[in-house]
Amino acid sequence: AGFATDFIDVLGRLAAALAAQPKLKVVTNSGGMNPHACAGQAKAVLAKAAQSDPAPSVQAHCIGLLARLGYHDSGYIDFLDAAAASGPPAVRQAAQAALAKLTPRR
Repeated sequence: AGFATDFIDVLGRLAAALAAQPKLKVVTNSGGMNPHACAGQAKAVLAKAAQSDPAPSVQAHCIGLLARLGYHDSGYIDFLDAAAASGPPAVRQAAQAALAKLTPRR
């Protein structure tokens, strides 16, 4: 892998705590020799939490983080489309804002 894979496990367990502290920044040197792969795995963990965490506040926070990171996987964009139309209010608002940032004008 070329990076500290345990960081990805820790990030997944911390999603709720990170959402509760939105100004908290995670600084790590876990990227090692392959920071792009580490970043990709971190984005995947956030995308999973955005789509499946039971707490709408965690979902919304992860959606916002991924928008800031420019994450635009096609399956994730499909999720945002659905969430923008019918998700809980916080998730719907975050999805709408993310779509506005990540997709060209429709």
